[in-house]
Amino acid sequence: MKHIYLCGFMGCGKSTIGKALSKRLSMPYYDLDQLIEQKAGMPIPEIFAAYGEAHFRALESEVLVESGKSEPAVIATGGGIFTNPKNGKLIQSLGIVVFLNTPFSYCYQRIKGDASRPVAVSKSREELFELYQSRVSRYRAFSHLNVVCRGSIKQSVQDVLKALQAAEQTKRS
Repeated sequence: MKHIYLCGFMGCGKSTIGKALSKRLSMPYYDLDQLIEQKAGMPIPEIFAAYGEAHFRALESEVLVESGKSEPAVIATGGGIFTNPKNGKLIQSLGIVVFLNTPFSYCYQRIKGDASRPVAVSKSREELFELYQSRVSRYRAFSHLNVVCRGSIKQSVQDVLKALQAAEQTKRS
């Protein structure tokens, strides 16, 4: 069993789906953003305010490398994980990357006004949509699997499990 990395835009369900998926697969669950906060000793909004996005992205890359050294787990990444293109190749080598392809309208409803998301509160809806559009191509490029998430968490978890099973069967053939 390899790591399963979940990627996608802010609010796509990485954390919620990741926790449910880890239970179904009896694997540990980790959230890269929480690991970054532990490493930095402060919440992400404070990291951004005190040191800027470049510092945050450097920490993100360090924590990504460290995550690959743990036992196989379900790992939720941050929405900007591929801002650094080196993270794309690295994450592909560490495990199976699943893009939770959730429509922007769903994501926006979940993130608007969320103070724990510095990028979400500093940008308008239109700017967030542009960011979403710019990131989708990276999610697709660096993911092994693309799972459309439009239903419930339960349905999304089932869809991810089906995609993982199909990929495993294809690999065996």
